[in-house]
Amino acid sequence: MRFQAVGLSDRGHHRPANEDAFFLSAQRGLTDDLSFFLVADGLGGLAGGTEASCLAVETVSTFLLDSNLPPAERLQESFRLGHQAILAGQQSSPSLFEMATTLTALLLSGNLAWVGNVGDSRTYLLRQGAIRQISLDHSWVAEQVRAGFLSEQAARRHPYRNVVTRILGGLDEPQADIFPLVLQAADRFMLASDGLFTELPDSTLGSLAASPDLTHAAEELLQAALHRGGHDNITLILIECLEVDPL
Repeated sequence: MRFQAVGLSDRGHHRPANEDAFFLSAQRGLTDDLSFFLVADGLGGLAGGTEASCLAVETVSTFLLDSNLPPAERLQESFRLGHQAILAGQQSSPSLFEMATTLTALLLSGNLAWVGNVGDSRTYLLRQGAIRQISLDHSWVAEQVRAGFLSEQAARRHPYRNVVTRILGGLDEPQADIFPLVLQAADRFMLASDGLFTELPDSTLGSLAASPDLTHAAEELLQAALHRGGHDNITLILIECLEVDPL
């Protein structure tokens, strides 16, 4: 499978710093071995959000590059190590004792993909003109929606919408959700922090992400979120599957 990818990040209009981090193992290439993409969102309002997201991305990317485990196991173990690295950072610096982050990841190998996440940063799939969220939000409002106690619209406005229930750096070691997929030609994936998708509905995300030029699509998504208010840091990665080998 051949792919191309682009990543962008912006502080937004209201945050004093950008506490997001992202990583692309390659911007163009083949996935005969393994390529991967990461977006982390350091928890705002707590000291060390920037440090937490950067540490998670550094730790996870290093392990994913060096490990020989099967992809799903490699992804799960990388999240565990990212969590442990943040705990070690908390202990080494008292001023960072609350630092924590979300993380979503996409692995590509051959004609298969694996999506993993902890927290509420998301991975979407755009296929044949329809966009759908692959990752599962670990947040209080998402759990209420899944239980039938809140509507999607109410969740977007709820005062607890930023409360996450799984994080890297919390008291409990989080279990990452892993979702395997079979790739199709022209699939596009989007990894994003909540500064993007809280500003834009899925219909807008899908229409802008479908722009023929991948770089233009990423820039249009970023500018649209800024135009809608840019209330949080905004980070996104777009990946397009240019060719997919048959199974």
